[in-house]
Amino acid sequence: MTRGFIAAILIGASLSVPSQTKPKTFKLHIIKIQHVKEGCNVDAESTSVRFRLTSDAASACGMLRAGETYKAVRGTLKNDPRNETKDTANLVIYNNEKNMRRDNAVFDVDLEEEIMPK
Repeated sequence: MTRGFIAAILIGASLSVPSQTKPKTFKLHIIKIQHVKEGCNVDAESTSVRFRLTSDAASACGMLRAGETYKAVRGTLKNDPRNETKDTANLVIYNNEKNMRRDNAVFDVDLEEEIMPK
């Protein structure tokens, strides 16, 4: 009886799992890049949100150019390693170059601020 009960729970749980959808991309304009040690701090904005991003990877920072616009996807990772009581957000930014060594880079989102319409 226990095996049947566990199987019923597993079947019910698998049916309730939402299907994964493709993440929505948006345009991200890079305002400023400040190189810090091996990484960087980046100020960027979409049409509705201003971001402060950071990366510890020099290759990710070298991919971006201030004044250019890139495609990006926002993601959320469970359990921020610095503070396990909250989740951490990140942006995957796609490279604009055709002959690239790296097709995207991941940046931590330190600040998200809504841009008020004018």
